[in-house]
This record gives sequence, structure tokens and C-alpha cells, in this order.
Amino acid sequence: MYLILKNVHLTLVSISVAGFMLRAIWVRCTQLDQTSFRKPKGWLSRLAHAIDSLLLVSGLGLMALTHFTPFNTSWLAIKLLLLLGYIFLGALGLHYAPPQWRTFCCILALTCVTSMALLAIEKPTLW
Repeated sequence: MYLILKNVHLTLVSISVAGFMLRAIWVRCTQLDQTSFRKPKGWLSRLAHAIDSLLLVSGLGLMALTHFTPFNTSWLAIKLLLLLGYIFLGALGLHYAPPQWRTFCCILALTCVTSMALLAIEKPTLW
């Protein structure tokens, strides 16, 4: 059961990050050329929310199976803080930041994802 849930989680992470990168590219292209690139509305954000919800459920399932919690595992606590940073910076990069800051926010959001992946692989004991 653990391996199945872990593989589902990793697959959903890959799909979610790829979707974020695609939406970030669309945002950047619409800034450069208002006529050529039109971001699909509606279905894309619903799909992203569905994938992210399944990702959250699979992560909670992994926590339940492994008995890792942010209170007894320092790397998981930091990973969850990085997740909040990814959500915040991703929202800024895709919607709320001034146009000249959006690319920078998206790069910082992807840096948070990379850091989360490294923490999940290495699982360092920090305290």
C-alpha cells in the first residue's frame, strides 16, 4: 500500500509542477504578446485544483501510513512551510504580483518545490 500511495503522490507532484510551469509560461507569453497567446480559462484551473486536492490527500495518506508528522519530523515541518511559500509565491507569480515581478515569483516558487523534493529525498534530521 505504501509504494502505491508514494508513486501516486510522486506522479501527482510531477503533474502539478508541470501544470504550474505551463501556466507560468502562458502568463509570461501573454505579457509579451497580447494577441498570440490566450490562456484557457475555467477548465485549467479546475483541473489544477483537482490535482492539488488529490496531492494533498495522498500526502496525508502517506503521513498516516508512515507516522511522520511535522511535530516529530523536522524535515516534514520545513517541507510544509516551503509548501506554504510555494502556494503564496505561485499565486503572486500567476495572478497578483506586478507584471515585472511575476517571473521572479514563479522562479522562487519553483525553488521552493526543488527544496521540498530535496528534503523528501534526503530526510535530514535538523533538530
